[in-house]
Amino acid sequence: MKNQIILRLLLSICLFPFFGSAQLSVNSGLSAVQLAQILAGPNITINSATLTGGATASGSFDGTSSNLGMTGGVILSNGDVGGAPG
Repeated sequence: MKNQIILRLLLSICLFPFFGSAQLSVNSGLSAVQLAQILAGPNITINSATLTGGATASGSFDGTSSNLGMTGGVILSNGDVGGAPG
């Protein structure tokens, strides 16, 4: 009986990470103009924008399935934004 409880506990701990899913969907590799347009919103035209940094250090995110309170936006990082969903 005690061995069964321990076995079930170990299995659930080992299998738990495979059932989780990220709450944010992140897209990197967007241009400076694309990121500025996301920040500005609709009905505003961006003529030029400059972004300095690594190619994977900026992007956009979709947070509709998260508890963040924002449906989407721009994400800036000092590393790879691909690690943000984790």
